Amino acid sequence: MKGDFLSKLLDYYGLNQEGYRVLTREPSFSSIPPLDDEANLRIIKERLLKAKENNEKVIIYGDYDTDGIMSTSIMKLTLASMGIEAATYIPSRYLDGYGINRANAEKIASKGFSLVLTVDNGVAAKEALDYLKEQGIDVIIIDHHEIPLEGPAPSIAIIHPVTSKYGEVAVSAGYLSFLVSRYILNEVDPYLLTLAATSTISDMMPLQTYNRDIVRLALKEIADKKFPQFVEFLGKSALSAEDLSMVFIPCINAIGRMVEDNTINRLISYFTKPFSDASFAIMGWMKEVNALRKEESKKAIETVRVNSEDAGICVVTDLKEGVNGLVANRLLNEYKKPVVVLSPKAGDPSILVGSLRSLDGFNVVKALESLKGHLLTGGGHALAGGLSIKASDFEAFKKDFLFLALKYQLNPQKEALIPLEQDEVTMENLGIIESFSPFGQEWKAPKFALENLETNAFSYLKGGLYLSASLSNGSRLFSFAIGEEAIGSLKEVSLKVSFRRNEYRGRSSVELLAEEII
Repeated sequence: MKGDFLSKLLDYYGLNQEGYRVLTREPSFSSIPPLDDEANLRIIKERLLKAKENNEKVIIYGDYDTDGIMSTSIMKLTLASMGIEAATYIPSRYLDGYGINRANAEKIASKGFSLVLTVDNGVAAKEALDYLKEQGIDVIIIDHHEIPLEGPAPSIAIIHPVTSKYGEVAVSAGYLSFLVSRYILNEVDPYLLTLAATSTISDMMPLQTYNRDIVRLALKEIADKKFPQFVEFLGKSALSAEDLSMVFIPCINAIGRMVEDNTINRLISYFTKPFSDASFAIMGWMKEVNALRKEESKKAIETVRVNSEDAGICVVTDLKEGVNGLVANRLLNEYKKPVVVLSPKAGDPSILVGSLRSLDGFNVVKALESLKGHLLTGGGHALAGGLSIKASDFEAFKKDFLFLALKYQLNPQKEALIPLEQDEVTMENLGIIESFSPFGQEWKAPKFALENLETNAFSYLKGGLYLSASLSNGSRLFSFAIGEEAIGSLKEVSLKVSFRRNEYRGRSSVELLAEEII
């Protein structure tokens, strides 16, 4: 039975026994390839040593999402290990916008900084970096965003997956920052590695090859070293990638999405200073803001009206602009159509700011290029982007967007499901599934088809909202998505399900979670 179940998973992931052996081998720091960009790395290290020798003012300019927070923290701690107490700045989504801009470049110059590191931004900030160059201020770029056609913004050194020719799998800015740190310090710092892995998950990098390895290593290091930034927040040290992606990272991102002033910079102290009472206060603030984010997103979803006949969804809400992307993702997952969610810009309702989300078949970058006549700003990658337009131009923009959605309709592929027998729902098989983890972007947890269940044994919780059932081998089936109304008069149903570990009073058991009727 064990061999049969493992064979099913190997077929599902397209692996043979040797591939499985490689996948499940003990992770090692040596499996993280170093940067092979000696020229830029040497420039960076020499310039930092010069800054230390001359007691120069150095600033690290990051970004307001988790990748930006992790990148900034990694470089701040790296420079501190060199003896450089660098300043940091995380821009406000509402006050500053994304990336370093001319206004903030002027402030940097006026405060006497002579060296700027842009992390998770900078590669396209030509105006700001041109100004810094004119002022004689050196810039180092560590970024992974798309390089403009005219080339990257000016700098004395740049670390970028394309210019540094790093691997075949996309990486986060935090991952790149970790590689720079590894070169500068000539060692692997386990805590900085955990920050890089967190950024890898948060920026939805493919969990393959070295991205997978860095996440596996980080989970092991957290369990061993008990880093309080993670363990205190989550209340346990044996973490999964899902703990980070579903609980920890959303609380970090919530600050950038919801907080309209510059207090987001408190996050850097959380990740770079010794854990203290102040850290607990920041932790509570993150959780509180995330609860508000959830509430606002839920209200928005409930009020959005979708025309089922349109090939796409284009709506204006009264959301904070930082929540648009979350709502767009929810609508995309529900309706399987390209989605634009816009809301009035804070302080200037004549401008709408929003997020565009899609699936394969409708390229966001190409769509924004086609719609550029309407755009004030716009950018992104194939499946996600951000944009702003004049509020007065909304109807014209919507018309052209829906035309594109009609022209390039999505063709979602039918999801592959693994046939599952009830007697296969065992702790042993859950362990086999977990051996394929961590799961994430482009390496999803397996989904199963549990067929021909008789509904007369079903029961329901919360007034019929949630399905609950016992399986023939004594394990349990639950669903928060399927209730009594969905089952109706059906005598038999087949369900898409996934395995779930249930922990209760120190004991583990296996459950099935049903997602939909198939």
